[in-house]
Amino acid sequence: MAIEITGTKAEFSVGEKVTLGVKYTKEWGVLKSVEWSIPGKIVKDYKASFAKGEVIPVPADDLRAFVVNFYWVDGGDGRKVEAKCVFTSNEKEVNKTISATCDVKRPKMDSFTSKTGRVQVQANNISFSGPGITWTAKASPNGSAAGEIAFLQLINPHRVYSPGKKWTSGGVFVLDGAVGKTNIFYAQQTVPLSGAAATLSSNDSPGSGLDIFDALQYSGGDHFKIRVMYKSNAADSIWVPLGMLAWDWKGQAKRASLTDAWALDGTPAFAVDPSGGDNLEFPEWTRYFPNLGWTP
Repeated sequence: MAIEITGTKAEFSVGEKVTLGVKYTKEWGVLKSVEWSIPGKIVKDYKASFAKGEVIPVPADDLRAFVVNFYWVDGGDGRKVEAKCVFTSNEKEVNKTISATCDVKRPKMDSFTSKTGRVQVQANNISFSGPGITWTAKASPNGSAAGEIAFLQLINPHRVYSPGKKWTSGGVFVLDGAVGKTNIFYAQQTVPLSGAAATLSSNDSPGSGLDIFDALQYSGGDHFKIRVMYKSNAADSIWVPLGMLAWDWKGQAKRASLTDAWALDGTPAFAVDPSGGDNLEFPEWTRYFPNLGWTP
């Protein structure tokens, strides 16, 4: 019998678990070692909770295991997976390279657009008029398996009250999520992706209350990365990134005394109607937005 790679099939979707092994008969002897060559971007796992978002790379040792488990992140047809095998038989080594061809399907980001409002001070808050930003993403299956798409947003906040305190993540991006929510996705929303293109839309209106400290000046702003994520309905699949849109806003406000009204100080800045596109970067974090503390 010929040696063959097991676990392969004609077609995978990104984020579906792939388990490959080597099948052979005793005439080849004993399988001594295997070295896998797998084209494309792969990961061992992706774990995401409110506390942590983490990509686990495929260790080098896994690519020398008799059975390898992984997930494809990027798509591509005609991928040639190879296993370089070494057998021992009658105290001799026999080298044999076997291969299999796989098509990997990934949904297509058809569009990723946004519409922004303007920054203003109203009712002792600095925020936006109307929604601060409304995103609309459209994705088509592009041959991939039926599944779901969702938004996931990270935020890098920096808000300072003078005199008073500041609220910051220390310059790193954290999950824009809250305790008590049922999942990590923005607006707790997922949309089915199956057969035809699907549209996902939501909005965000960041802002800060101005009267929470005895402050006379406020300066703040946030940077955001919102991603479109996809997960196949196949068992043991993981969420994988499809697209990313970056946006930001900042503004300053002041008042002459604690009894005076707040007003904008200077011209606020914000990304105006930014667009996003295809992206393979997994969102990662070690904290989430509401658990950031105030510091002097």
